[in-house]
Amino acid sequence: MTAQIRAAVSIAATIAEGNGGRTRGEYLNNLSAARGSLREVDTHLEFALRLNYNSQTTIDGVRKLLDEVAALLTRLIMALKEKGNRLQVGSQFPVPRSRSSPATPARAPVRQ
Repeated sequence: MTAQIRAAVSIAATIAEGNGGRTRGEYLNNLSAARGSLREVDTHLEFALRLNYNSQTTIDGVRKLLDEVAALLTRLIMALKEKGNRLQVGSQFPVPRSRSSPATPARAPVRQ
């Protein structure tokens, strides 16, 4: 189960890493790696099922979520490929509620 969790966390971390890259090509490479991590999680789920660590119902539920995330990643990859591989200045792909998002600017500590 530790491997499943590590691979699942890797998906989000890889997307975030690509988002901070300088080019659209870097972002695309990271999105592709994240899709690979999705398949890795799916493989771990298959082992969990075959070793009777989880029920078929539980595995099916998680696989449904994996398929939804894979579909979102595929659509994002396709949209980015249509736009080409130009140099980015800062992130053009802000992550909502993240510390790197322009929507939530960093604040200097208040001195008293």
